[in-house]
Formats: sequence, structure tokens, C-alpha cells
Amino acid sequence: MKNDVSTELLLIYLDSEFNKININLTGKQLDSLIQQILTPNNKLTDEQLKYSQYSNEEDFLKILLNKENQLEKFMEKSDEEHRDYSVSLSSKLAKERLEEIYNNVPAYFYELREDSDLVKNSIDSKYSNLLNLLELQISTSIDMTTKFDPSILDSFNENQDLFDALQRLQGRSCLIANEIFVLLKNGFSDGAYARCRTLYETMVISCIISDNECGGNETAKRYLDYSIVNDRKEAEMINEHAEKFNKIKVSNDKLLELDNEIEILKKEYGNSFAVPNTYNWAFKLLRSDKDKIFFKRLEENVEFEHMKVFYKTASNNIHAGSSSLYFHSDLKEELSDNILMGASDLGILKPYDIVSYCINVTTSNLILLITETTEQLVQISLLNQLRKDICQSLNEFE
Repeated sequence: MKNDVSTELLLIYLDSEFNKININLTGKQLDSLIQQILTPNNKLTDEQLKYSQYSNEEDFLKILLNKENQLEKFMEKSDEEHRDYSVSLSSKLAKERLEEIYNNVPAYFYELREDSDLVKNSIDSKYSNLLNLLELQISTSIDMTTKFDPSILDSFNENQDLFDALQRLQGRSCLIANEIFVLLKNGFSDGAYARCRTLYETMVISCIISDNECGGNETAKRYLDYSIVNDRKEAEMINEHAEKFNKIKVSNDKLLELDNEIEILKKEYGNSFAVPNTYNWAFKLLRSDKDKIFFKRLEENVEFEHMKVFYKTASNNIHAGSSSLYFHSDLKEELSDNILMGASDLGILKPYDIVSYCINVTTSNLILLITETTEQLVQISLLNQLRKDICQSLNEFE
């Protein structure tokens, strides 16, 4: 046998030759044959040998490796032919390995979950008070706003869109806040930080709509109506790629219905309103001289420009730019080259502070809008005091 035969080529060769005589070797048997080519440990079974013309494994191997320079001939095959053999062998070995994993699933997951439990225990030991306060803040916000029906207010009829938009924005904020809470509790602060960006966007829009000077029912109506523009763009994208994803195309009747609705909106708000993937529902509000309005303009309008650094760093955990490969909250500079693949107890405090702030503002926007009794004033005061307690707890970690 030639000394320059690679292990991979020998592996492929042995497998292909055994297959010719109806012997299907396992990966362990192939490895054994390569390691001790003439004195293998993993013997072929009688069941495997009975389909061949050989009575024992050694006889077959001696003939296999010496007859008519078969190995040399195999080595001379083209790379493409070797690749075909390799693909077939890889598929077989992968199935064999997967079967072994399936047979050991309990032990496999036990080790993974044990590591995860260690992280969760570490987080709980350090931040249990903070996490309890956040959970209380979220549940209190939900409780306050689900127990009040704005339709009983005297101002409801002329502000239905305003109430609807703010209630839905606050409801979505509570949902996102709960998602962030779960991520923080389980050690996924980067994911929590990414979701904070969405929560922040929701808060900014809530502030725009509830603002006494520029907000109101008309702004809320524009915001809600803009969903038609996005629905039309989404329908177009679905139809463009439906075959690749086995999706049912949006019917022509539905597309026509959406087009008619958009034409009505254009007549009401102007042609600029119907530009998709923008914030052009706020076009009149911001009196922009640009064709498109982006989120930056909304931030500026409600004086949240100071949050731009957060917004940029949170975006690192959403997009696949190279910055996202190195950005992990609270990871020490000397460890920045480490690749974080699972849960950790790092970076809890940044997203924690942001989610607490945003849920407080979004909930307050709604409650202040519906405040007509002492009870609502008590709720606002309670929310603000809870936020202060959270900030005080955060200061203890500085």
C-alpha cells in the first residue's frame, strides 16, 4: 500500500469496496480498519459476511488491498469521482451519528440544561431583587390598563382612534417587556437588548401620538391607517416569492381591495402618505421637506436624540454587520474576541434599565390620556414610585 494515501481517501475506498460485495460497514468499523488495517478490532459480523464470498474479514482485506493495484487505481480517479464517493459515505455516517445522538438524548440535554441552570442560578443570586421589581412593574402596567374601559369617557367618541392606538401600543409594549424579562432571566441579555430597540420605537410612537401639541386623534388615525400601505407592500412581496416558499398568493381581488383603500388614503392625506417602509404617516405632523420620513425625525420631535447611542448599539444585535460579531454587553475588552454562543450572566443591567423606562413611559401615556379620576392619578404616582425604586436598586450595582 502506498505511504501517501490520505486517511480520507482510504476511508472512502474501503467503504466503496465493501459496498460492492454487499457489506455495509459502520463508521466505527471503518475507523478500526484504517487504524489497524490488517488486525481490525471491530470484526465484521457473520450476518455481514454471509452476503459476500469471504469466510472472514482478514482474507477479504488482504485481497482488497493487494489485488491488481486496486487502491492505486482508486487514487487515480478524478477529484469529482472521489467527491461522489465522499458524499455517499458522509450521508451514511451522518445518519449513523444522528442515531447515536438520538439514543443518548436524555444525557445530551441533561448536560446542556445543567450549564443553563448554572447561569440562571448565577443571575438569580445577583439580580433577583431587580428581576422581581421588573416583573412587578410589567404586571402592574398590564393590570392598570386592562381594567379600564375608555369607552365610558365623555371624550371617547371624538378620540376613538387615539384611544385605540395608545391602548394597542401599550399592550404591545407589555408583550415585548415580558419577552425581554424572559430573556434576561435566562441569560440572553444581547437578545433582550435587541428587543429593547423595538420597545423603544413603540414608546417613541406612543409619545408622538399622545403629545398635546402634535399628537391627537388625527395623528393616531394616520398611524393606524398606514397599516394598509404596509399590507399592500407585504402582499406584493408574498406574490413575488410565493412559489419558493410554497405560500398561497394573495388574490387579485384582495390586491385590488388594498389598492382602492390606498387611493382613498392618498386623497385624504396626499400621495406621500403611501410610500412604504417609512414613517410618512407623520408627514403632515413633521412638515418635512423630504420625500420620506424615517425614525430619526420622530426621535427628534419628542426630544429623544440622546437615545441614539443606545439605538445604534441595540441595532448591532439585530443586524448582521461585523460589529454584531464583537458587541456583547459587559464583555470585558480582553475577552472581546470570545464568541458567545449561549446563556451568560453578563449585560443584564443595560437592557433592564431601558425596558423599565420604556414600559413606564408608554403606560403613563395611556393612563394620563384617560385620567378623569383620583384613581388614575394614584396609578400614575404608583408607576413613578415603582420606577424610582428600580432606579435606586440599579444604583446599588454602580
